[in-house]
Amino acid sequence: MNRMPGFANFVSVFLVVALIVNSLRELRSRQTGPRGVVRRISSVVSVLLVAGSLVTELRKPASERTWEGRVFGAIPYDFRLPLPTRAKSTFWNPSNPNILVPTFFGVGWSLNLYPIFHSVIGV
Repeated sequence: MNRMPGFANFVSVFLVVALIVNSLRELRSRQTGPRGVVRRISSVVSVLLVAGSLVTELRKPASERTWEGRVFGAIPYDFRLPLPTRAKSTFWNPSNPNILVPTFFGVGWSLNLYPIFHSVIGV
């Protein structure tokens, strides 16, 4: 069983709500032109992905919720408490040759800087 303790669950939910609120603020921005349209579209997509991932988890029985997986079967999400060790293993992982890796908190992908750094310096 991979359930989060009460406080960690609260912190993760708080961070998810902060992501949604920030995206909704972007929707209300008065910026016009192509940049404003792109920002609004990305905000709508962000809210839909976070909502979709939450619905995916909440449809599971409470004992089966892991707060990580793939939304719509393709886009990774992870709403477990963000820890420095997971951040390090996401952004600097010598055992993973992939540059794009699932993010350590939120929805989408992050960059694994280890393969980029070693291809640039030639080690």
